[in-house]
Amino acid sequence: MKIRTLYVDGRAKELTAGAVHDITDQLFAVRRVFRVNDSLPQEQETFPRWRWERGGWLLVSRVIGHISSFSLPDFDTYYSVATIVEGRGRDLARRLWAAAEPQATSSH
Repeated sequence: MKIRTLYVDGRAKELTAGAVHDITDQLFAVRRVFRVNDSLPQEQETFPRWRWERGGWLLVSRVIGHISSFSLPDFDTYYSVATIVEGRGRDLARRLWAAAEPQATSSH
């Protein structure tokens, strides 16, 4: 598994793996990864055993650098490979992004 760092404004924000999936010109999705200590507390090892676990999906705006996590409800994040740019995944990502954006308030 190739691990990459997701940078926003020159600062490391998340660790990711796999291909970047373009949803629109402004949005892309990528899979988050976590580093997990695989050692048990009772084991007498001098160094912990680290392994990488795939996490959920991140929706990233190229324009404003906003990162939000979202889930694909009928998708197993560990055993499956995603192609969210097709069909239902694209619509779901757009709805999730719209829900994550702050709502503008108008004053009369």
